[in-house]
Amino acid sequence: MKVAHLNKLSLSLIIWTAIATASAHEKGPEKYLMAAMGDSITAGFFADTHIKTIAVPDLSILPPFTNKKSDSWASGRSIYSHYLLLETSLHQAGDLTPIDVDNEAVPGNQAADMVAQAKKIRKKMKKGHYQALKYVVLFIGANDACSDDTPLGTPEGTIRKGLEETFDVLSQIPQAEPIRVLMAGIPKIPDLARPEVTQSKTIFGLSCSFFRNDFLQSCTPLLDWKSNEEYEKRVAVVEHVNQVLEDAAHEANARHPNLQVVFTNQLFHTAIGPELLAFDCFHPSREGQQTISSTLWAQQPWFQVSTQ
Repeated sequence: MKVAHLNKLSLSLIIWTAIATASAHEKGPEKYLMAAMGDSITAGFFADTHIKTIAVPDLSILPPFTNKKSDSWASGRSIYSHYLLLETSLHQAGDLTPIDVDNEAVPGNQAADMVAQAKKIRKKMKKGHYQALKYVVLFIGANDACSDDTPLGTPEGTIRKGLEETFDVLSQIPQAEPIRVLMAGIPKIPDLARPEVTQSKTIFGLSCSFFRNDFLQSCTPLLDWKSNEEYEKRVAVVEHVNQVLEDAAHEANARHPNLQVVFTNQLFHTAIGPELLAFDCFHPSREGQQTISSTLWAQQPWFQVSTQ
């Protein structure tokens, strides 16, 4: 009788386990994914440093230089990033579904490299762990504008092709709701060569002009200007790249009904002062990352955060 009782108990456990498993399978995954794509800015490169606060850096803690989990405008937890804003927005709307964030940004990447990042996001979604790719941020173009391949940076056709393929890959992710993509144009990079930045003191008391231009040689094609005429020519390069990005967003919406791509050029109109810069006088500090986050969040139309 004891054996029979155990057999009945075992059978009951098997049945209830099967029911629970089937129920969980029917309900599907109970998490969302947010994805971030871009270059060193979205990766939070040097974001844990500041132009005026580093005298002698501890070189042992600098590599790998990225701060995706802490200070990235897209995915950081030490600032009010889009990841935290999205979570807050959904919670305020009554959606308590957990959210994971996948920051695929790679320092030095250009528009053509976004295809590889998009494929990694698609691969993650294919595993079936998420019910939806809830939100994607895409901030690229600075390295294309800084390129010396042509007088206008990376060839326009190369940027267009890279972004077209990128959106093709994202559109292949099947889900019931649309894939929302906020695409940001690049800031007015030549402004970093204005006197208020170049004359600022940074690491070892060096001027930003010397440290960035002579030592690091950051984005020389856009930062090497000495007259208003030269400045305007550099700004025109940024405007050209941003126009290519905006055109790519419009084309993606026309080609893919399941994508909602919103382009914003607001960062181009946002002032860049030394208080927003890391010790390399080029990348945004934590304060700069927060400014990017706040500026861009106001440009996306899908999610709201109540301050009351």
